[in-house]
Amino acid sequence: MTDTPKIQWWPDSLVDEIVPPGHTDPAQWITRADDGAFRCGVLKGDPYFSDQEGQIVTDGDQIKFQRMTHLGVDNIILYPDGRFEPDDVQPTGANNVWERGDIETVADTMANFADGMREFAQPDGTPFEVEFARWDDHLFTLRIVDGQPRLEPVSTDGGTHG
Repeated sequence: MTDTPKIQWWPDSLVDEIVPPGHTDPAQWITRADDGAFRCGVLKGDPYFSDQEGQIVTDGDQIKFQRMTHLGVDNIILYPDGRFEPDDVQPTGANNVWERGDIETVADTMANFADGMREFAQPDGTPFEVEFARWDDHLFTLRIVDGQPRLEPVSTDGGTHG
C-alpha cells in the first residue's frame, strides 16, 4: 500500500461522481462574497466545473459536509472468475475502491470491484492500480464569531455513504 491517509472535505451539495478539488478543512468552503454574505461551495475558475456562487449561509445554519479519507493505492491482480490477489488488500474502514484514474469503476468493496472488473482481467496477470477511500457524512452548525465563520460539529459519528 502506498500513500499516507489524506483527508479532504466537500459541501454535500458538490458531491457527485466527479468532485472539484477538496479542502483540508470544511471551513475553507465558507467564504464572504463581495456583497458581505457568507456562502458555502463557491467555485470560480475551475476548468472542469461551472462557476458557482454557492449557497448563502447565515449564523446558526446547519451544513452537511462529506469527508473523504484517502486510504492508499495498491496493485492487485484480477482473475476472470472474480478472484483477486492479494485477497486482504482492502484497508479497514474503506467503503470505496476504484481503478486509479477511472472513477466510473467505483465499488463499495474490493470483492464487488473485482466482480465488476473481471471482464478486464489480463491473462498475463498485469496488475490494476486501485485506490481506497472512506467517505462519511458530518453535520456542522455555522457560527459567525467576530465577523469570521466557524463550524461547530453537530455530529461526529461519521455516517457512511458509498
